[in-house]
Amino acid sequence: MAGTHTRIINGIMRTVRVDGSLSLAAGVTSGTVTFPLALQTGNTTPPVTAWLIDITDTNPQYQPVTITAYSSTAFTASWNDPTSSANYILYYNVADGWLA
Repeated sequence: MAGTHTRIINGIMRTVRVDGSLSLAAGVTSGTVTFPLALQTGNTTPPVTAWLIDITDTNPQYQPVTITAYSSTAFTASWNDPTSSANYILYYNVADGWLA
């Protein structure tokens, strides 16, 4: 699920930031998120912040998340150990001004 934030720039309504979440299955080491809008021309590696959340399990795993792939329509976030349950959610944020 993604949310977009807009503002008027030079009289044109523009999407300036996208944030959202991706539910993950147990036993996975990556998740791919499709952008709701394409990247602006020339923007090939947008600043993406991603992190894992698990507020259900008693002892959730702590795992650093690294962005390992980009395309004009998506990014992939990866971590070292498979998720221990299906209670993990990948949250993300794409910085202002990178999407068309």
